[in-house]
Amino acid sequence: MADSAKRAKTIDSARVAPPAGSVPPTGSVPPTGSVPPTGSAPPSGSEDASFREKVDRLLARIRPAVQEDGGDLELVSARADGLVQIRLHGACIGCPSAHQTLHHGIERTLRTELGSSVWVEAVD
Repeated sequence: MADSAKRAKTIDSARVAPPAGSVPPTGSVPPTGSVPPTGSAPPSGSEDASFREKVDRLLARIRPAVQEDGGDLELVSARADGLVQIRLHGACIGCPSAHQTLHHGIERTLRTELGSSVWVEAVD
């Protein structure tokens, strides 16, 4: 199995399927890869500790698949409005698949588990 297919399978297996019949409302989610409003750095006190803990728990399930390919990820912030900022490390830097991993792996998993209002962006 190719490394990217193996990673995708591992990331997918870290997800739990949403309840049957649940569909996120149309138009309630920023498009994947969308740019949040200018000044997206989290203002002081805007982090939600409970939300951050949930994101940390999910990233811990995803991290081994990323590390298997020589990369790593760091949770920079998890804002109450659903913005999750992640810093990529190691082999993820400059990897042509980093965008796919970030949005189609990590973001999709977080949305499935935490709701459709979650979106992910990479920070330097």
